[in-house]
Amino acid sequence: MGRAKAGTYKYYNRKNKEITGISYKKDIEQSTIVYLYTFNDLEKSNELPLRILNHRLGESSNSLLFREIRENRGLAYDIYTHLEITNNIKTLYIYTAVSEENIDEAKAAIEETIKSVVDGKIQIGDRDLNIMKKVHKTAVISTLEDSSELCNYMLHQALEGEDIFEFVKDMDRLNMVDILKINEVGKKVLKSPTIHILKSN
Repeated sequence: MGRAKAGTYKYYNRKNKEITGISYKKDIEQSTIVYLYTFNDLEKSNELPLRILNHRLGESSNSLLFREIRENRGLAYDIYTHLEITNNIKTLYIYTAVSEENIDEAKAAIEETIKSVVDGKIQIGDRDLNIMKKVHKTAVISTLEDSSELCNYMLHQALEGEDIFEFVKDMDRLNMVDILKINEVGKKVLKSPTIHILKSN
C-alpha cells in the first residue's frame, strides 16, 4: 500500500514472489503449509470460471485437494482453499496443517494435484461443472432470500465501486462458462506460488 497526497491512501496490487519461506514458532502441535497465488491481471470475464475452479479444487467437501491429501494419503485432517476477489485484493490461498514429518509428502501431493489440474490430467467433467453451477445459483438465491446477507453484499459492492446487480450478470455469465474456459483460467492462475511453511521451534 502506498501513500497518496492529502492523507488518502492508494492501493497497489502486489504480485506474489515465487519463493518458499520457512519460519518457526514455539509450542505448536502441527506444522502449516500455505500456498499463495495472485492474479492481478486476470480479466473480469475469467473471475467466475476461477470461482468454479476454486470450488472444485479446495472449497467443497469433495474437493480435489481434500480427496488427495486426506482421503487418499491421510496426511491432514483438513485442507482448503480461500479465494479473494476485490478491486484491490486478488488472491487464492491453499492451507493445510500436517505433522512435521509429513510436510514434504503433503507439499509434493499438493503440487502434484495442481500440476494435474493445469496439465489437464485431472479433468473437470460436465457433471462436475453442472454441480458447481447449481451450487453458485443456490448461493445467489440464498443471498437474495436473506435480508442481512443481501444488505452485506450490497454494502461491499458499493464500497468496492462495483455494480450492485453484478450477481445478475454472473448468472448470465454462468451459462457461458465451459470446461475449456475453466482449464484456461487454471493455467493462468495456478503458477509461481509463494509457499510458507511454519514449523515447531
